[in-house]
Amino acid sequence: MVDIPAPVVKKLLLFTALMVSAPLIVFFATRSLTDNDIVSGGAAAFVANVVMMLYVYIAFNEDVSPSYSSKEVEKKKEQ
Repeated sequence: MVDIPAPVVKKLLLFTALMVSAPLIVFFATRSLTDNDIVSGGAAAFVANVVMMLYVYIAFNEDVSPSYSSKEVEKKKEQ
């Protein structure tokens, strides 16, 4: 089984929580300001897309050091 680093899991959980909560918060906040559901839904969809793009950006720019993975592979082989 592959050992997933803790920072990766933490980022995934953070963005999962943001993906659920941020659009809902924006939808109901916008709905309280305007009575137009289309505007509220559009704002919520926009925020959901921003959260997804931010996650992809952070995932691609994450530092993946080959020395970390090679050390882990060596430890696994020794055991």
